[in-house]
Amino acid sequence: MSKRFFTTLGIALLVAGLWKTFGPTPAAVPAPAAETDGAEARPVNPRAPASSGAWNPGAAGSAAQPPAAAAGAASSSTLEKMREVRRLLACYESESCDYPQTDSRSYGFVLGQDMQLALRALKGVAAHEPQQKQALGEIAREAMTNPDGHVQEAALELLRELPADHANLQAVLEGLQINPADPLILDQASRELSRYLGQPEEARVHDFMASTMKQGAHFTAQQAAQSVKQFLNPNSTGLYRRVLEELPPGSLTARTLKSVLDDYEARLSGG
Repeated sequence: MSKRFFTTLGIALLVAGLWKTFGPTPAAVPAPAAETDGAEARPVNPRAPASSGAWNPGAAGSAAQPPAAAAGAASSSTLEKMREVRRLLACYESESCDYPQTDSRSYGFVLGQDMQLALRALKGVAAHEPQQKQALGEIAREAMTNPDGHVQEAALELLRELPADHANLQAVLEGLQINPADPLILDQASRELSRYLGQPEEARVHDFMASTMKQGAHFTAQQAAQSVKQFLNPNSTGLYRRVLEELPPGSLTARTLKSVLDDYEARLSGG
């Protein structure tokens, strides 16, 4: 055979190979129509992602999270508990909820008991649903400014699970001023106030304790003097020594404060 024959044959084989490689692909062939059977058409590819925003547990990355978690929404249980607290808060405003009104105190007394239980039902939510800390803070701050000591007690328990910040401190101080004659609340609040030592708000805490000892109700002032041990540090002892000088000599508050200061300074000096 001639050389030209083999050359022509080679070119033909090359063209055939290129056609097989780069020719029309299966995608060019029309896809079969969806089966309807008289009903709504089903997609040909059942694995195709749905066009709706429904949660797909099999998806990867953030899409694998349920909508509530992805959006930072509260669980249904937490939402129900928060709604109950807000309902009770509204009852204070309206004074028209289904609580006894046999005398001037019965309505608020029974409502306060329910409010305390509702607030305590929210304990632990901040740890399991940290995205709800802002909402929990709003609830706790409003409850803290309620004059009912039982409600304030539960509010303080909730605040202890939240970050110490300016708004929370402000609510605690306002609540203590609204309910100034309750030494038990001051004792509980002192543990919350001690979280602000070493922070920019520390001076406000010392000023409040000093003012309570000098101007507070009798038993509350005594409790403040006893609670000062939680707020003593090398920078604050001078302030409380000056407070001691302003208190009535021989008063129980003065004696308590002097004892607390003497004990602290003795420990500080190794005595």
